[in-house]
Amino acid sequence: MSWLDAQSHCRLYYTDLATVRDMKDLLRLRTAANGLTDLWTGLHLTSEHPNVWHWSQAALQYDEGESQWAVDQPDNDGNCVDSWVQDTWNDEHCDIVLNCSICYDEASSSPVMVSQSRDWLAAQQYCRSHYTDLVSGLDQYAQFLQTFPVRNASCWIGLSRDHWGWSDGSNSD
Repeated sequence: MSWLDAQSHCRLYYTDLATVRDMKDLLRLRTAANGLTDLWTGLHLTSEHPNVWHWSQAALQYDEGESQWAVDQPDNDGNCVDSWVQDTWNDEHCDIVLNCSICYDEASSSPVMVSQSRDWLAAQQYCRSHYTDLVSGLDQYAQFLQTFPVRNASCWIGLSRDHWGWSDGSNSD
């Protein structure tokens, strides 16, 4: 059965394909599957909004009019964003390893520069497990620029876009 067939079946007889938000949902799904190993969930690659940028901290909205893109950026080279040495943004492939990530620590209300080599997703996971998240929004970004005015490396920030979505329309983050 194809993904579309599974989605149609679930929408006809139930509500939709399963949306998995956390490990608890995944464990419930595995139990309900009763030993089946090949299952469809509602997560799928979508092209509905392929160029929508969003901040890693979901509560913050991205505003194109308040962006810091470098000249000729974004050039659709990638789906993740790094801050260049010149304090402007560059879209980059998310699997590129950079030597710097900018986390935000909500407890101290300050940015934290982490000088360890990571791709964007690993940087996001590190920031989320040790601080709050990657620096997100222009206020946090401006605070980062004030705190670390001199850098010699491009650093990951919390701006990205993806083409994944849940069939029920909820956010894939």
